[in-house]
Amino acid sequence: MLAVQGLRRASGQAGVNAPRTWVIDFVTGALIAAPVFWMFTQFLAINLPGLTTTGWF
Repeated sequence: MLAVQGLRRASGQAGVNAPRTWVIDFVTGALIAAPVFWMFTQFLAINLPGLTTTGWF
């Protein structure tokens, strides 16, 4: 989310501080991060730290 916000600010896009933009960036980040985390843990068998002791949830 913060990476996308930085790219938006660097390109000079208008409305970067709008709450709607933050929500869209958060959802986009979660949709990218969750499958990547799952692929690392399932396919590559790399143990990444989770948010809880059982994983992400």
